[in-house]
Amino acid sequence: MTSCNLSSCSGSTQGTGIQTGQQGPGAQPEPGRPVQLVRLDKEGDLTLDEEALSHCLEQGGVGDAPVCLVSIIGEQRRGKSFLLNCLLRQLQSPEAVDASWMDREDEVLGGFECCNGTETVTKGVWMWDQPLWVQDQGRRVAVFLVDTEGCLDLQRPMETSIKLSVFSILLSSYWIFNIPSSFTRTEADYLEMFIQVAKEVGETCNLAPIQHLDLLVRDWQHSRAYGAGGGQEYLTDITQKLEASAQQPLVVGALRESGSRCYLLPHPGTEFIRSEAGMPGNMDKYFRQYLRDYVSTVESSAGIHARTDQARKGLTGAQLAARIKDVSQYLKTKRYNFSSPVKMAEVFAAMREEINGRAVEAARQEYEQFVQKQDRDHQSTSSCLSVKPLEMQQRLEEKRRELLERCRGKLRGKDPEKQAALEELKQGLDRLMAQFLPGYEQRFKMAEMAEMREKANRKAVEGIRREYEQFREKQDRDHQSTSSCLSVEPAEMQQRLEEKRQELLESCQGELQGEDPQKQAALEELKQGLDRLMAQFLSDYKLRFKMAEMSAIIEEVNRRAVEATRTEFQQFVKQLDRDHQSMRSCLRVKPLEMRHRLEGKRQKLLERCRGELLGEDPQKQAALEELNQGLDEQTTPFLSTYGERFKRAEMEANRKTVKATRTEYEQFVQKQDRDHQSTSSCLSVKPLEMQQRLEGKRQELQERCRGKLRGEDPQKQAALEELKQGLDEQTTQFLSTYEQRFQGAVMEANSRAVEAARQEYEQFVQKQDRDHQSTSSCLRVEPQEMQQRLLGKCWELQERCRGELWGEDPQKHAALEELRQGLDEQTTQFLSTYGERFKGAVMEANGRAVEAARQEYEQFVQKQDRDHQSTSSCLSVKPLEMQQRLEGKRQELQKRCRGELQGEDPQKQAALKGLEHDLDEQMTQFLSTYGERFKGAVMEANSRAVEAARQEYEQFVQKQDRDHQSTSSCLNVEPLEMEECLEEKRQELLERCRGELRGEDPQKQAALEELNQGLDEQTTQFLSTYEQRFKGAVMEANSRAVEAARQEYEQFVQEQDRDHQSRSSCLSVKPLEMRRRLEGKRRELQERCRGELRGEDPQKQAALEELKQGLDEQTTQFLSTYGQRFKKKSILKAVYIVGGGLAVAGAAAGVGIGVGVAAGVVAVGEVVAIAVGAGGGGLIAGGVGAWFEQKFGRNKRGSNTAGQQDEGGAGSSDQEALLPRGGT
Repeated sequence: MTSCNLSSCSGSTQGTGIQTGQQGPGAQPEPGRPVQLVRLDKEGDLTLDEEALSHCLEQGGVGDAPVCLVSIIGEQRRGKSFLLNCLLRQLQSPEAVDASWMDREDEVLGGFECCNGTETVTKGVWMWDQPLWVQDQGRRVAVFLVDTEGCLDLQRPMETSIKLSVFSILLSSYWIFNIPSSFTRTEADYLEMFIQVAKEVGETCNLAPIQHLDLLVRDWQHSRAYGAGGGQEYLTDITQKLEASAQQPLVVGALRESGSRCYLLPHPGTEFIRSEAGMPGNMDKYFRQYLRDYVSTVESSAGIHARTDQARKGLTGAQLAARIKDVSQYLKTKRYNFSSPVKMAEVFAAMREEINGRAVEAARQEYEQFVQKQDRDHQSTSSCLSVKPLEMQQRLEEKRRELLERCRGKLRGKDPEKQAALEELKQGLDRLMAQFLPGYEQRFKMAEMAEMREKANRKAVEGIRREYEQFREKQDRDHQSTSSCLSVEPAEMQQRLEEKRQELLESCQGELQGEDPQKQAALEELKQGLDRLMAQFLSDYKLRFKMAEMSAIIEEVNRRAVEATRTEFQQFVKQLDRDHQSMRSCLRVKPLEMRHRLEGKRQKLLERCRGELLGEDPQKQAALEELNQGLDEQTTPFLSTYGERFKRAEMEANRKTVKATRTEYEQFVQKQDRDHQSTSSCLSVKPLEMQQRLEGKRQELQERCRGKLRGEDPQKQAALEELKQGLDEQTTQFLSTYEQRFQGAVMEANSRAVEAARQEYEQFVQKQDRDHQSTSSCLRVEPQEMQQRLLGKCWELQERCRGELWGEDPQKHAALEELRQGLDEQTTQFLSTYGERFKGAVMEANGRAVEAARQEYEQFVQKQDRDHQSTSSCLSVKPLEMQQRLEGKRQELQKRCRGELQGEDPQKQAALKGLEHDLDEQMTQFLSTYGERFKGAVMEANSRAVEAARQEYEQFVQKQDRDHQSTSSCLNVEPLEMEECLEEKRQELLERCRGELRGEDPQKQAALEELNQGLDEQTTQFLSTYEQRFKGAVMEANSRAVEAARQEYEQFVQEQDRDHQSRSSCLSVKPLEMRRRLEGKRRELQERCRGELRGEDPQKQAALEELKQGLDEQTTQFLSTYGQRFKKKSILKAVYIVGGGLAVAGAAAGVGIGVGVAAGVVAVGEVVAIAVGAGGGGLIAGGVGAWFEQKFGRNKRGSNTAGQQDEGGAGSSDQEALLPRGGT
């Protein structure tokens, strides 16, 4: 297929200034152009332009983003660049939500270079240098378009093709295999090789070998099914054929992948092919439609197929560029042989081995450095003891595991190769660990022994130091006081400490272990520690001794100041005692105030004494404490005596106040007694109110007396308690008399109120009795309502009477209880009479309501019976529906009757139960009769429906039998298809019949089962006959197809025999070429016959085997004859050449000289001796040539083939080549 010309593409790219999407966050769009990444040099090697690769995959935001590389592979001059330009336009139009990018019909497709003609335009590998960004699951994916030189070029060496495939694979995550017209054996072989290269590259570079594969079939003309739908069917057909041949397993596996697709494109149209510009407007409309659909599909799914490694982990642009550069550098430096896929596999195996070797060596060196670092870091005893041998072994093992895991991620190739490299690394690391650990364990043991001796010495030194410190602390405790400190001077204390130190040093020297230098170092350390303790203590002790000397002087001065202060305070106390001897003067100053006076004087004297004292604060504090105790001793006796004196004065004053208060209260009580002698005045003030009045007066007098009382709270409380007892006696006596007077007045008033309420209620009851004597008036007021009326009246009278009653609650309650009993007696008597009267009225009204409901239901049942006597009307209403109707009518009547009933709930319930029983009897009787009638109608209707379906199916089967009597019509429908047709009809009839059946599910199921069995019998009988008929038709059709192919092949062989009878025509086609012609014709006939055969695969296989054997026999026979003919024609040609030369020589000499020529030729299957005589002229030579022609010119007829064998090769190799590949 052709595409747009070169000038159009180049002009479009440069002139229009195509703008790509932004490269990353904040990047500005730049015009894109194709750049060549891989080129072919003069020596035929491929060279990678690393600068161009970095510009594409490491620019802007691409280096850290996932990338998708869309690459098209396939035969040269088939429109790969044109398709990439279409994809480019789609990806450069992100605003086009649909396929509107194609609507610019007058705009030339720009992008990659392309033109009409037979010469290849794309050389090497090209890439669009700007990313085309798409969105996928919230991330931005950079899409690059890669244009690869056609890989099916017969003129290019295989090594170059394989290397080109390597770079194409590295630069691809979305493969589009461009196929012209149909998928043939050539494409399958190439794809098998390509996938093999992809697997090798993937294992070597840790890349996913095949992420996505599209088979794009161009110029599809085998059917009208285009696009993805037709492509999927074609893909299934291709896969099945390849599986049957079992020659391309890698291709079958790739096509079986869930992501692999096939898309069929129609021919673009003659106008587009002949156009120079190659604009979309010149395309055929169907081609435009399907091309637009395919390009949109690629654009929408490109983001899903970003480049990943073998673990399906995404790669960024920078990571992918680094891997491509590594492979290119390796191939450039090593210059391996890529002459075949086998050599290529060896190259990549060597590459993986070298990569794995470097990874293993790097891990081993890192582990060795780690072991050396551990050795350096743990040379000292302390550092060695900080890490035990087991912990060191764990560190080494952990490091080993870390390096093994990291190395496993770097290794390339299959699992056995990785495992071998890991095993080698593991053994090397184990050796390093085994060399280091024994030495470390020995070092650790020696450090432990040194540590034990050091601990023992430290323990001994520490014990001596503690003992010396305890001795020092004891000396410190024993000489804390001034007297004990002054008893031992500092020089004597220093001598004691030095003697103890020397004693301890000698004791420690005998306990130390190890060598003398170690002992000496420990003793020196101990001596220095003891010296520091002694120096510190002596310094403190000297200071303490000086302080003790000064303290003795200060104590004497302070003693005199304290004695003077104590004498002055004693005189002040005696003066206060004299001034407060009388009772009046004593009451003017309370004991607390007297205490405050003494406390003030004492504080004043203490402050003055504090100013006179000498020495440090502890000494002053001790003297003040002593003075304070002396002053307290003088203060306490005086305050005790003064308190007793003050209490006696207060008691006398309080006694006079209490007597005056009791007299005033007695006068108030006498006045209240005089004011409430009459009944009316007595009722105006209740005893509780009188008690409150007295209580108020008493509280008033008590508060007034409390204000006048003197002394402490206990004294006041005692006086008040005495007053309270006196007032309580007067109050109790008066209230007792007053309460008796009040009770008499209350009883008289309450009796009058109760009698008035009883008479009013009696009149109300008599009025209710007169108003409800008739039945209608009685039914209007139920007994409960009447009871509520009476109770309401009772409550009203009781509440009114309660407001009129006097006295306390018990008195009111007694009066109300008397009233309630009287009212209850009248209420009970009236309600009893009224209840009997109401029951009679209720029974009469309920009987009339129940009878009316019963008669209405009976009329409804009779109407339903009349309306459903016929079969059709009976089937229109099922028994359950009829039951629901009757049930609904019954509930309606019960509800209505319930609203009409009178009386209490038990009376209503009894009436409703009787009505329900009568209605149930009528409904049960009618439903029994109706159910039997409905069953008969259902059975009759179902029988008609089943019979109609059975007859219709029988007619359908007979029609199928008539329509497929002939062989051609029988072959159009296979038995399985016929069975599906019958099954579909049967299911249709069953579904229709199921919709027509009546009755319950068991009845329907029985009728359907009966129909299903009848249809199964007809189906089985017909299919058995039809299968036999179809098998006979298949055998007949297959025999005709095989015979037609055999005859066509025989005609072809005869045509080849006739066309190559002459010497020139025979010599123009060598036996090997003739064998290929026959082989091609035979494959063509077998494929055509395979498509024409009918029946199951075993039948087709048997017919094809029969055809193959017949064609092999004809091929073998003809090729044998043709081989002999070709050899004889070759010999005859040589003889003519020799004879012609002799004739010329004889004519020139002009003499009749005979020349004898003998030539021996060995032919296939016979030996021919030829004697050639030539003399005197061309006549003899011509006669000899004619004789050879007559002798050897006629051979048996055969077939023709094509080949590449050299003309001089006519030996056994040619004879072997004449046999067919699949022959016997």
